[in-house]
Amino acid sequence: MRRNRLIWIFGACSLLLVLVFALSWAVVEASEKEDEDGNSKEETVLWNDVPTVVQGAFKAALAGSTPTEVTREAEKGIVLYEALVKTPDSERAVKAAENGELLETEETLSVSALPEAVSAQVGKHYPKGEITKVERITLSFYEVEVTQGKGKHEVAIFGSGQPVPMED
Repeated sequence: MRRNRLIWIFGACSLLLVLVFALSWAVVEASEKEDEDGNSKEETVLWNDVPTVVQGAFKAALAGSTPTEVTREAEKGIVLYEALVKTPDSERAVKAAENGELLETEETLSVSALPEAVSAQVGKHYPKGEITKVERITLSFYEVEVTQGKGKHEVAIFGSGQPVPMED
């Protein structure tokens, strides 16, 4: 009788250890996916795992082209998807929020496609430089003016609610 009880206790303890290990593994996995600011590592996802509304936005923005890669990441707790289309002579990436709102488009252009005014400005600041890569970036966001007390503030926010990072 005592021996059966010891076997039962040993089995229960073993099972408990396995459960604790499995739960701690799950916690580590979850913590690696998202940090304390709600940011996660970019991960490749299958087209079928992309929300239908985001698929529709990508199809419209990419003129029916099929993405060669789709990624998902969280920035400040907001889930974003990015679709990439590569051809032999160009590359185009479109970023959308989980609700399907297009946030950003990046298109790689040839150096010869760069507008003369842009080329001249670059040449003015880097007279001995050589342009090696050109990207046209289009952002879609809201600029909101807020009056609070005696002060006025301008805030730039994507439709998903994420603030637009501004360079000084």
